[in-house]
Amino acid sequence: MSPLPRTTEREHARLVQIARECDWKPPPRRPSAGECCDSGCGLCIWDYYEIRLKRWRQSVGAPDEV
Repeated sequence: MSPLPRTTEREHARLVQIARECDWKPPPRRPSAGECCDSGCGLCIWDYYEIRLKRWRQSVGAPDEV
């Protein structure tokens, strides 16, 4: 499984702003830099975040790109 692209802090902040403006539930919390152990886990905390973010985008109708 190839790693999913990581959403940047700036992209996440924009999603939070859009969610507030559109009165949507907030996006999932983005992991902080220190939460990843960088050991190459099969499914990293970042993978779980990106999966939850994709589901959030689908549930509220958020654009794939910000």
